[in-house]
Amino acid sequence: MSDQAQVRRDVATSVLSGHDRGEVWETDLAPGQATALHHHAMEDVLAEIDGDRIAGVLPEGSEPETRPGEVTGVGAARPSTCRQG
Repeated sequence: MSDQAQVRRDVATSVLSGHDRGEVWETDLAPGQATALHHHAMEDVLAEIDGDRIAGVLPEGSEPETRPGEVTGVGAARPSTCRQG
């Protein structure tokens, strides 16, 4: 795993895999639960595996949603939070 593969418990549940080109983080959110505001050091891909849907809440107020089976890209260094349901 990369040196940066330290989980922020207010953002992710665990780091599943990682190296210098990317990391795979798992985030397990209860319905209505949200992560802390954070930014991504690298380009980010959000994949909703199961559950209802997850919204990426961006500073300008938009909330693009990702539903189970969908994948969404998130730009690097863009502050955001994720909310389940």
